[in-house]
Amino acid sequence: MSNFEKGLKAGVISGIIFGISIYSIQYIIERLTSGYDISYSIIFMVIIGGILGSIFGAIIGIIFSKTYKKLPGTSSMVKAIIISIFAWIFFSFLIPFILRYGYSYFSDNFIRNAMSSQVFYIFFGIMLGLLWDKFTEMEKTCSECQRVVPKDANLCPYCGKKFNINIKKVNKETKLTSKKS
Repeated sequence: MSNFEKGLKAGVISGIIFGISIYSIQYIIERLTSGYDISYSIIFMVIIGGILGSIFGAIIGIIFSKTYKKLPGTSSMVKAIIISIFAWIFFSFLIPFILRYGYSYFSDNFIRNAMSSQVFYIFFGIMLGLLWDKFTEMEKTCSECQRVVPKDANLCPYCGKKFNINIKKVNKETKLTSKKS
């Protein structure tokens, strides 16, 4: 699996969880704090959160895969949290500023929304890093052609190199010893 595929896959899965979480909690908060009955259902919010989350995750996952080697940090978890903090700054501060979101940067509503969403973005980064590691565990690199091959492959499908396999051969005779009384 290439880095692009890994980033896309990890991003979409993380994004769906991120979107469903943030939209569901937003619905619950609106339901509890508003004095009127909300006409849309939680199912609608979950569907919208999943769709928008997958789009968001795909974009961030692709950016993550393309910038992975350039990001600071030694582990994929740290790198994913850093990219999610950049996403938080972009979507919580720059986009509202460009679109003139309708309220002042220093209003209570803006600060509350920006700070509460930060937790979700860090959660997204943690999921992205965990999934990146999980997808990396499932592969190895051929020492001959430097291409990524499945972890359980015995032969490189690109160059034909055989991999060293450490299989212990068990002598059948030692296993089949019978007890004599």
